[in-house]
Amino acid sequence: MAEANQPAGAPRRANSRFAAIMTVVLGRLKTLLPLAIATILMLLGFFLIWQCSLVYSESDSFEAAQAARKRAVSDIGAKIQQLNQQATEIVQSPVVLDALGSADPQGLAAAAEAVKAQWPEVVESTFYTAELPEVRGQDLKTFGYWRAQMLMQAQMGMAPAPAQVHGGPGNQQLLVLVQPVVSAGKPVAYASLSLPSRVIIDILGRVTQIGRAHV
Repeated sequence: MAEANQPAGAPRRANSRFAAIMTVVLGRLKTLLPLAIATILMLLGFFLIWQCSLVYSESDSFEAAQAARKRAVSDIGAKIQQLNQQATEIVQSPVVLDALGSADPQGLAAAAEAVKAQWPEVVESTFYTAELPEVRGQDLKTFGYWRAQMLMQAQMGMAPAPAQVHGGPGNQQLLVLVQPVVSAGKPVAYASLSLPSRVIIDILGRVTQIGRAHV
């Protein structure tokens, strides 16, 4: 009879042990759950802070790049203006005008050499007559469309043409300036002067380094 009642008591004891275990587990969950939630919230906060730092970093980098670009444009513009002023002073100097004379072929060649003597940095120096027959009478493909454009700009504006960069001897890049040569208020010739482009490339390098230093 005792053996017949034994199986019925076993489930009750098992249920009571399970209930005791669940009581302990639930008690621990009540303690650990807030800690787990707090940990998750903390990690989420760190993630959001990291994302914000990336946004601010990219924003600072963009602003630094924009500032460097504006500085480069300003510095290069100022440098080209300085070079144009120097070119104007040289081509209008008495030495060059005396060498130019009546702007015949010998005078054009002499004026070009006089410019190079006064400005050793000049790689190429060429003088053209005021009528610019080279533009109107030659094959522009051979003469150079850009060269014709700059000469016409200087002629029409009676002022230095916008500077351009073009290839020169030995695959070097040259900064080209075209100036009207004026005597007694009238244009008597046009001068095309080429300088090494490093005069502006160096500016770009310096500005780029400054921009990187602020990123």
